[in-house]
Amino acid sequence: MKKNIIIISILLTLSMILMITPLSASSNTVLENNTNENVSQFLECDYVTREVTNYTPLVTNNVETTWELFSDNDIALMEASYNTHATNTTNDPIIMPQDIIGNNDMFDAPPISAPYSSVAYLSATFDSNGDGSADYIMSTTGFLVSKNVLVTSAQGVVPRDTTTTTLVELRIYFGLDSDTLSGTSYIHPRRWTWSTAWHDSSNSWKYDYCVVELWDDVMQPYYFNCVESSNTSPQQNVYISGYPSDEQYHQKACHGQIISSNYYNCNFNNDMLSGMHGAPIYNSSCIGIATYRSSTFNMGNLFAEHIFNLRLCHNKWLIFDEK
Repeated sequence: MKKNIIIISILLTLSMILMITPLSASSNTVLENNTNENVSQFLECDYVTREVTNYTPLVTNNVETTWELFSDNDIALMEASYNTHATNTTNDPIIMPQDIIGNNDMFDAPPISAPYSSVAYLSATFDSNGDGSADYIMSTTGFLVSKNVLVTSAQGVVPRDTTTTTLVELRIYFGLDSDTLSGTSYIHPRRWTWSTAWHDSSNSWKYDYCVVELWDDVMQPYYFNCVESSNTSPQQNVYISGYPSDEQYHQKACHGQIISSNYYNCNFNNDMLSGMHGAPIYNSSCIGIATYRSSTFNMGNLFAEHIFNLRLCHNKWLIFDEK
């Protein structure tokens, strides 16, 4: 059986984050140092049948990066394809009172080159009144960690209250660089996995992550190399790449720095707009997901150890046998 990596990542739900007091603007601000929690309950949903079942990791593997599960030749090819990031030489004015830190420093991210080619636009429709028809649409971002595994937020796929709201359809687009979705191709997921703690209002902001297995392989020259990143070092340079809602279907990226971090989260000063929830936070490796926007800091979820193993805290990665 051929094995594929499934990396479980955290993404904050916007509704829960709005309930959390924003961090101080001081660069010395340190997030509350939450400790590891024993998280072992997971759910999986089949896209076709919509059957939800308890999920238990099939195989654990004690590796430190997702690239360790690729061949040396694959790694060399991905390193060679990695696009040296452009920089924004303009000094665009602030376009929103939130999300943009200082000037708008976003720049175009061509989706035909690495790493941007592995960043996806997600469009999910939901039914909130039980009539089976879509009532609203949510657009988010996701990113590939292998040819058929995508990491994104729970908020873009899994309703917080599944008794009142259900997912109608999830479309996943790659290579978008257009003003319209008309005539563009997309794929559907095969299944997805998330934490039961996402449905607990007291903790959901720590567990807003979703791992999506795709029906079709998406062959790209590069897949994000995820690493465990709890309490990651501040002042390191990072990028985020995603699809802002007000940029139609054009991918944007932004350079910035990690300001502070704890076990679950980090603050960063990269610009971030609506629709970029689920975007990767990365430099040479991917350390987390952009999740929350504010006027002082933007925020992300780090790859905490319990996210990687899903069951045993000392194991960091999960490998699934392809069914």
